[in-house]
This record gives sequence, C-alpha cells and structure tokens, in this order.
Amino acid sequence: MNTERVQLEALSISQSEVHPQLYVLLLAEVGGNRRVPVVVSSKDAMEIALRMDNVVVPRPMTHDLMLNIATSFDVRVEEVVINHFECGIFFSTIKLNNGTYVKEVESRTSDAVSLALRANAPIYISAHLLEKVAIDQSLIGNVCAEDCKKEDSPVVELEHMNDHQLDICLAKALASENYEEAAVIQQLLTKRKEQK
Repeated sequence: MNTERVQLEALSISQSEVHPQLYVLLLAEVGGNRRVPVVVSSKDAMEIALRMDNVVVPRPMTHDLMLNIATSFDVRVEEVVINHFECGIFFSTIKLNNGTYVKEVESRTSDAVSLALRANAPIYISAHLLEKVAIDQSLIGNVCAEDCKKEDSPVVELEHMNDHQLDICLAKALASENYEEAAVIQQLLTKRKEQK
C-alpha cells in the first residue's frame, strides 16, 4: 500500500459560483503549485474562515469545543489525512494521540481541516489522490494568453474538447477562481492521461 503523502495548507475560502449556498475551500500544496478545491457548507466555511483570519469569538464554536474536550483529556490532534475521493466528496481521517494510544477517526474533510487549523496540526493528502484531484496552478502560465482572451465558440461539451481546449478552459476557470469547474476539467484531463 502506498503511504506517500503531501502536506497541504488552507489557502482561501470563497463562495461557490455554481451553488451560492456552498463554499470552496482551496487547499494548497506546501512548496508546490497544486491546489485541491473542497466544497463545504456555509456553516463549515464560517468556522474555517474565522480560524484562517485568526478571529477570536467570545464563546467556543463547534470545532473549538471539540478541541477543548480533546485537550482536557490530554488527547492531541496529531494530523489530518485526506485519503479518498468519491462522487465529488473527500474523505479524511484525524489522527489522535493521548501519549499511550494513537487512534485514527474518520471525518468529513471540512471538520478535519477546521480541527487541524485550531490544533495547529498538519494537513496531508495521499500522493496518489493528489495526482488525481489536484489542479496545477502553473497551468495558467502554460496556456497562450491570446487563447484565454478569445470569445468562446459555440458551447462544446467538455468530453468533446481536445486536450489543448481543455487546458484553455482550465486556465480560464483558475483565472476566474472557479475551482469547481477547474476540478471537473482536471479530472477529465487526468482520466484521459490514465487511458493513454
């Protein structure tokens, strides 16, 4: 089993352009160009954004409470690992340590990230999964600027576009910070690469 993994950091959180009631948490590869967009609810987005902005609230939020309970029992949040992606949903584990036992607990990725941010614990993703779901931010520079400025020709389904056209669409999606669309395009490009 491949246990290689890559560290991520929370980069930004923004409202989804496709579903206004949802948000996109953008996780960035530490020391690299790859980005992982994770769709989260508005409540989760608020808790993550408060922590990312170091906002102190008068009473503990849900993830503050979780961390307070854990630390009161001498349990430390060691790390979070995003280890699976299926049907548009990321699955994660939280590694807990009380000095005697180490346990891994399954978690929603939004909860795991929110808890990791509060505990100053590292966030990882399996290297294999990162290859499949990551969006390479450097692709923007690889696509001709003139191509990005051109008006779109009649709408063509993504599956019918060639790789160069998909690269252009990916660059446009990244430039406009539409990470959901970028993720779909990246997954299609990855799938094509695997089939070659």
